[in-house]
Amino acid sequence: MRTSICSWASVTFPCCAPFGKTLDGHLLGTISHQTTPVRMLISGMVVDQEALVEALQNKSIQAAALDVTYPQPLPREHPLLSLPNVIVLPHMGCRTVETARDIVKSMIANALAALAGEMPPDEVRLACDVVVSGGVGVDHLDIPLINSFGVKVCNTPKVVDNATADLAMGLMLASARNILQGDSFSLCHVEGEDIDENHLGNDVSSKTLGIVGMGSIGYKVAKRAVAFDMKIFYHNRSCRPVEDEQMVGAEYCPVLEDLLAVSDYVVLLVNLTKASTHLIGRKQLSAMKSTATLINVSRGMVVDQEALVEALQNKIIKAAALDVTYPEPLPR
Repeated sequence: MRTSICSWASVTFPCCAPFGKTLDGHLLGTISHQTTPVRMLISGMVVDQEALVEALQNKSIQAAALDVTYPQPLPREHPLLSLPNVIVLPHMGCRTVETARDIVKSMIANALAALAGEMPPDEVRLACDVVVSGGVGVDHLDIPLINSFGVKVCNTPKVVDNATADLAMGLMLASARNILQGDSFSLCHVEGEDIDENHLGNDVSSKTLGIVGMGSIGYKVAKRAVAFDMKIFYHNRSCRPVEDEQMVGAEYCPVLEDLLAVSDYVVLLVNLTKASTHLIGRKQLSAMKSTATLINVSRGMVVDQEALVEALQNKIIKAAALDVTYPEPLPR
């Protein structure tokens, strides 16, 4: 890459392994001194930013105009932002009203063609044989559409089982024992003030746990609940093997509302499907104990959030501990 005769150096090739940090300290040093601004439009990783800062500070090059950086946006204290001869944009590349409109039109045309079983007009082809989604849920993927291109889809089941089960138990304990409220009191209390009885929590030990969705993660939650001497009920599309039930002392509830009526803590661990969307709504919340806590570690759309807000405001249930919502994150 010859740069010493250039008055301007514009970097516009793709960021992939062969081009990673193509403009390093050596190549920046070959650019015409004090006459060549570097203009970068593709990916921040193409340029060694530490070397760029040194080149600008040492006046090896005159200036830099960057539409892309790594990370994006740069932290406020990054030295590139303090240099007077640098312009940094937040990756505005093709962001115009006209281009955005054309992109949407192209996306719609391609999608309609694909759904009709035709080759998309832009001849879009998936240059892969398989799509691998990290985690268990695949509700964010249109599997039939992907399969129609001859591409397979797979996920990573069981890898996240322990971590998700740990989080479910953590949310249960945090909600039951008012751990967040206790931490907030420690940080914000007035000197001499003592925490009042309204912050007293509830026991988890020996209480009743209802697990909605006793797959591999749900079973891990049940195994953890055994250590708390909890009575365990579960609702599933089908019973687990008898030996699995006996191992954790779990009892199958074929009717969801029956589980909700007896549970002190309800943990949701179902996949998001059409059938499970708003699985927990006004009817189901009304079936729960007024002292019960709802814990959701599955997908936000499994719960009707408007109904949940009403249930909490009207004290139909006591509390909710949510790892998932829709949208994510919730607007303030």
